[in-house]
Amino acid sequence: MTAGDPRPSVQERYPSFEMYRSKLARAIDHLVRERFVLCEDAGGMYTRLQQAGLNAGVPAPQGNSPPQQQVPACLAHGKAD
Repeated sequence: MTAGDPRPSVQERYPSFEMYRSKLARAIDHLVRERFVLCEDAGGMYTRLQQAGLNAGVPAPQGNSPPQQQVPACLAHGKAD
């Protein structure tokens, strides 16, 4: 936490990469379902935001890098990202 900033730190909000990744996937899925993001853009968004999270202090994944998560809304329509 930065002095004077009441928000919890990134590490407090996301104690593991898997937790961050899961919440990120749900958020992007919601944006696709609400038609704010196209399936064609969801994969790139997911990749960029994973890296942004790591850059901001989300703990790095343990072991091998996890596979790219699919956005359920895109899979349901046959538009895998």
